[in-house]
Amino acid sequence: MIVRLDTRWEVDPDTWADAAGMDPSRCLPELPWYISDALCYTPMLDATDARLHHLGGRYLPAQLDGQVRFTMNWSIHVPADMWIRTRAEGSGDRPNAEDSGYTPPIEAPHGRAHEDCAEHIAEQLLSLPMVIESAATMTVTNPFQRTYTAEQRRAALIR
Repeated sequence: MIVRLDTRWEVDPDTWADAAGMDPSRCLPELPWYISDALCYTPMLDATDARLHHLGGRYLPAQLDGQVRFTMNWSIHVPADMWIRTRAEGSGDRPNAEDSGYTPPIEAPHGRAHEDCAEHIAEQLLSLPMVIESAATMTVTNPFQRTYTAEQRRAALIR
């Protein structure tokens, strides 16, 4: 299956700078690069031998609110049967108190592997350390419409 994942990001450069240990002016060039690079090391993509293609993105015009805005788009190529099987088995190392590199087993509903893949990868994107520790908002615009915030994701990981 081929999953197209299109995202739109809004990030407060000051909170990102605190998380990244960099100057806020570096947010726009550094954060998109970090997200794209880190996505390549997602346990589920590795466990399913998925091929990830970054389709580009663009920086969006600056607004008066100081937020950094950009889009990022990917094409994820993964066999549906392998995705479903790996989701059912879990992937990555078993978790410890600080580990977020483990994907627990979950049943991907029959006929929903495509959407499950997109949802899982979107959640993984927002769980990246320099993203979850910032005041980031990511909106998935394809294959579905949903807005995720770092605050919501932190709360979900605590449960």
